[in-house]
Amino acid sequence: MDDRKTARQKHLTIEQVEGVTGFVWLVDGTFRTVTQDQPTFTDGSLVQLDNRYRIVEIRRSFYVNCIGCPFLVTWGDGQEGDIPNPPVSIEGVEGNAELLPYATVALPPFGSNEFPAVEKASEEFPLFTEWIKDDENALLNSEILESSTQCDGFPSFRQPEAVAEVKDDTPLSNLPTVFGRSVNPVTGLEDIFAYDPHLTLYENTPDKPLADGGGQLVIDTYQPLDPGDQVMCHNVHRAHDNEDGCQLSYFDTACAPDTVPQETIVLDSGNLEDISALTNRSLLAVTGLTISEDLNAEDGVFVSSVLDEDSVLSIEGCNSWSRGRATKDRKTEKFWCDRTGIQNIPASVVFSPPRSQLSIVHKLRMYTANTSTNSDPASYILEGRVKPDAEWEIISSGDLDLPLDRNERGIPIQSSYESGDVNLHYTEVPLSSNTKAYWDYKLSIPATRDPTKNNLQFAEVELPGLLLPLFPISHNCAPGAQSSRWMKEADAETCPNSAGLGEGTYKLFSDLVSAKPDVYNPNIRDVTREYRECDSVDTYKVDLGMVQASDGTCWKHVHDLEHSIFDLTGVDPADYTVSGSMAQVSNAFLDGILNDPIGNLDDHIAIDGSPKFPLDQQDVQDAFMTLEFNPTRQAVLICGSPGEVSTDPFASDHGFDITIPQKTGARTMSIWELSAQRHTT
Repeated sequence: MDDRKTARQKHLTIEQVEGVTGFVWLVDGTFRTVTQDQPTFTDGSLVQLDNRYRIVEIRRSFYVNCIGCPFLVTWGDGQEGDIPNPPVSIEGVEGNAELLPYATVALPPFGSNEFPAVEKASEEFPLFTEWIKDDENALLNSEILESSTQCDGFPSFRQPEAVAEVKDDTPLSNLPTVFGRSVNPVTGLEDIFAYDPHLTLYENTPDKPLADGGGQLVIDTYQPLDPGDQVMCHNVHRAHDNEDGCQLSYFDTACAPDTVPQETIVLDSGNLEDISALTNRSLLAVTGLTISEDLNAEDGVFVSSVLDEDSVLSIEGCNSWSRGRATKDRKTEKFWCDRTGIQNIPASVVFSPPRSQLSIVHKLRMYTANTSTNSDPASYILEGRVKPDAEWEIISSGDLDLPLDRNERGIPIQSSYESGDVNLHYTEVPLSSNTKAYWDYKLSIPATRDPTKNNLQFAEVELPGLLLPLFPISHNCAPGAQSSRWMKEADAETCPNSAGLGEGTYKLFSDLVSAKPDVYNPNIRDVTREYRECDSVDTYKVDLGMVQASDGTCWKHVHDLEHSIFDLTGVDPADYTVSGSMAQVSNAFLDGILNDPIGNLDDHIAIDGSPKFPLDQQDVQDAFMTLEFNPTRQAVLICGSPGEVSTDPFASDHGFDITIPQKTGARTMSIWELSAQRHTT
């Protein structure tokens, strides 16, 4: 029975079951054994069928852990009696799934090294042979069942599920009894054993620590037991008396000393669909987002010039120059360039806007300076590039015919997309054939009105056109802290540097992806580059391609919100396509989503980390909470406990010594006392 003073009431009933010969014994509704004769009390009176007898808790359970030993029951109005404990039997019961829901397992030969008898009372405790019999219990000292398929579909032997119904004060049954058969090689007879789930001994010595530090045991017992009653992590800190046997563990259940498992919700596809059903919300991970800059001309703005007053200038083809800012200051201030001795090299000005914004130019305007008509530009070459490290592309080239009339210096220019300033003198070249968007522009002047002139001058350059919206994608190598998302390429056989990243840039992002994330996700890494700089050639790259992490896995740069989970409840379903837990969307679709993502697909969200709705709801946490120690499978140092001894089932009485603190001193608990701490028939 049970001497651990749990005050747990257990109840016995004797029934006759159709198809079974004999009398079936049920404890808390769970089959324990069958006898061919109707049970009797020790006084010879019959135990009544279908009557409910309360098994009285006793102080020393080894008194009844033997065949024929009496145990006390009570019933009715204060009536009581002793019933002899029967042997374990499944005769005639096999095949009855209601009584025996699990197949009878095959055990090693009884008495062998793999399945030794653990009680030899006649040798060690002759005075107790009335209660403690020889060869009635055995210890499975082997992994033969765990390494086979015999127990597939059986309940967890550490965390069983209740199966019986609650009746009055009867508790739920802990575990449907599992039976095994073994052949005694001495007698040749078959013995039937009932599995006892209450005592499992594990070796955790300095020389042989538990492979995961006991993490699996902690997880298996964490939920059913009250705080303070759970098994704790067996891993101990490294010290001089155990360090020689310490080892690294990569199990996902490996626990560090003094730790408890993390309560998490795993947002995988299955859980996401089930959480959506439970909460009646449309929780979907978005996919189909692109990492390139979206060019939506419909959202652009027509401007008098796409050149910004703060554009960065780069001037070439001049010995010296003055007032470079005058080329785009919205005034008629004069730009002057000395070209003495320079031949076959045009003067050029590069306009680079200070922000990531593309534009499509439709015209070229140039305003005259205040003097020297012979120094006016006579021809032009206009080029553009889609980003600062891209090749220049010619947009247009040809002659310029500036008016001979001059503009006074410093006059503000009042122009529009449609027209230049009508009060000033300028020329305009249409570029209607250009439909491509560029970031930077380069204006080259190959010749002046008088080819013999040694200088070049003009007042202002305007590039009327369509200014597109700011890029929704940041450039991850641009100055300042930049974040990016990477996804694992699970089936990648190779991991080429598809973006042609410089060596330093590649190493930078490989290191970032390899680092341990704040929120564990096996398929997504969100990284932030703060201090380390990219190679200059990569400064304005949008797509960083793929990099290989330190563990050999391949990771691809993706949109910052790819596989993010949004609550799309109330959003028009016609705007996206659903497949399982995924929603196929466009970049523009996200502009209409007002809520923030609740996480990412495959995130392991910590419950104590203030999860977002609906992960903060108790019913969701109750249904989907799981326990984790080391989901990343990082190396955990495992060390055994110097206070434990090896588990030797052949060391007789004190084969399993356990030190129990008392008020003073200590004592050992023998295997007899340990054997008493279990439920048997």
